Amino acid sequence: MKHFVKIASVCWLFLFLMGCSANKKSVEEKLDVIASSDLNDILEELKSTGKSEIIHPNAHFKIDTLIMFQGDTARVYQAYAVVYYFYLKGISMCQVRKYRFHTETRFWDRYNLRLIFTPKKFSNELGG
Repeated sequence: MKHFVKIASVCWLFLFLMGCSANKKSVEEKLDVIASSDLNDILEELKSTGKSEIIHPNAHFKIDTLIMFQGDTARVYQAYAVVYYFYLKGISMCQVRKYRFHTETRFWDRYNLRLIFTPKKFSNELGG
């Protein structure tokens, strides 16, 4: 009986931990939502400060990296992502934001953002 209780406890714990993790599709969908929202916020801020003329008409974002963590690594953060935002007209710069997906809350957390010169691998993103 003691052996059965141990096995049952381990199985329950495994199922509980699996239930706490969001699936990859759900994580990707939530990343797309926050990235779209962030792009809209960037564009609205430029418009509200009278800088509409520097907004490229084809402003968009590109998810460059999405890594799903497994095991102990996923206890706090289940995923990591790097998203590039292309929105400047006539300037070869873009914004890069890093995100991490909290396993417990199931929300993306933005923890780093920088304005950088557009990397060569993205040189054609806005037709430049």
